[in-house]
Amino acid sequence: MTMIKKGFVLSLLFVVYSLNAQLTKGFQHIYELKWKSAQAAFAAATEEEALFYNGLCMIKIDQEDQAKTLFESTKDKPYGMIGLGMLALNAKNDAKAEEYFQNTAKITKKDPKVFIAIGQAYANSQAINKEKGMEWSKKGVDLSPRNFDFRILYGDACVMAQDGGQAITQYEYAADFDKNSALPDAKIARVYLNSKNYTLAKDYFDKALAKDPNNLFALNYFGYLQYLYKNYNEAKTTYQTILEKGDRLPEDLAMMANIHFYLKEYTSLIPVVEEATKKSDKNNYLNRLIGYSYFETGKYTEALNYLNNFMATQPKDKIIGDDYEYLSKATLASGGDTSKAISFLEQAVEAKPDDADLIRKVADILRSMKQFDKAISYYNARIEMPNPSLDDYFQLAGAYYAKKDYANAEIWYGKVIELSPNSPGTYYQRANVKLYADPEQKTASARDDFKKFVELTVNSKDKFKTPIVKSNIYLAKDALKNLNDNTLAKQYIDSVLELDPTNAEATDLQKFLK
Repeated sequence: MTMIKKGFVLSLLFVVYSLNAQLTKGFQHIYELKWKSAQAAFAAATEEEALFYNGLCMIKIDQEDQAKTLFESTKDKPYGMIGLGMLALNAKNDAKAEEYFQNTAKITKKDPKVFIAIGQAYANSQAINKEKGMEWSKKGVDLSPRNFDFRILYGDACVMAQDGGQAITQYEYAADFDKNSALPDAKIARVYLNSKNYTLAKDYFDKALAKDPNNLFALNYFGYLQYLYKNYNEAKTTYQTILEKGDRLPEDLAMMANIHFYLKEYTSLIPVVEEATKKSDKNNYLNRLIGYSYFETGKYTEALNYLNNFMATQPKDKIIGDDYEYLSKATLASGGDTSKAISFLEQAVEAKPDDADLIRKVADILRSMKQFDKAISYYNARIEMPNPSLDDYFQLAGAYYAKKDYANAEIWYGKVIELSPNSPGTYYQRANVKLYADPEQKTASARDDFKKFVELTVNSKDKFKTPIVKSNIYLAKDALKNLNDNTLAKQYIDSVLELDPTNAEATDLQKFLK
């Protein structure tokens, strides 16, 4: 199952002149990706530019309506106009946005802070033409080329325009201007992470965290890299730090929920999901995880409720096979309708008809439900797909055996033996099939398979004790009844008593020895 992708680009570093304490605090929180804390600080600041960044942070924390109200209240001022331009970009009206930005530039002349803010409006919006953000940011950098924060912002605009090379160049300039800052290295690491150059990404994350082990920007993306590498325990430690020191963003909570799920920490997952979904309704898929987790912890009714709610609100093309599978299992476990549970399994395969693992899993579940005919059809479907396993054939044979279709069971156990001639369990199973098909055993049809099983397990007697005993009992009876060979019968009886000295059946057979 997929678990999430970072849905926002974490950027923004600014230089401003004559900052008051609240404005400085707001920017510092942005450096730390603490959007909610930044928004509160900007709301308390008096500088005009704080209005724009206040609204931008509102958008980041899903308060776009409040941001719109704020921008409209300052629509005649430069930063209010920039905010309205950003909203126009989100509405896919780039022409209207550019009109706002051009008017702002005329009013403010050549103010690099304004150019940078416009660049950030592009970088943090749904703009069609992200390259415009680079153009506006470059204007700010050209007016103040040695400004650390402007270089960072120019790099961020380049990232959003998918120009990783130019972004790295700008971050390297910033690194030259402040050699102690962890941020340029972390930003470069993000570029390599986005381009899937994970080795270089890790190198730069290591550099950043060596300078500042608690740098939340670096930790956020480094944790994501650990997650991609399936280093879930390490990723959990990283995200624990992020949640402890950051604003507990829904996106970060969602990542932690995924990590708990892959670590099978279902009890820990549940409160994390509940917190994330209270903060944002954009992570509906988390209801899937909490439904799965309630099932895994034995709370089947709760699992069913969450899964039903999830399925009712999830677009059909986003529903995966596991959703139907868990819904089926939760339905059965909570005492629901068996036919409905089977229907869910069938829908799982419909959703992913080429998923060989899913088809096999559905077959196994149907067999456990004693729906042998349907199970057999799914096992057959699996072995017709590429690369069927030996166990696929073995389980198909077992389904026929359970259905008491001994003829087909014998055929498919034979296929397993053909593929793996030294598989002891298969000989034992086929022997039993022959025994059930012909209880009288006048032709001793099961003899050869029981003998082969005993031969193959001669060095594994502890592991196969019970079936070895049963096989030797059969062979002893066969030697007495069909072969009239007391010596051979005694060998088999002795083999039984060696493993099970008090075996009553073997003791009774001794009476027939002459």
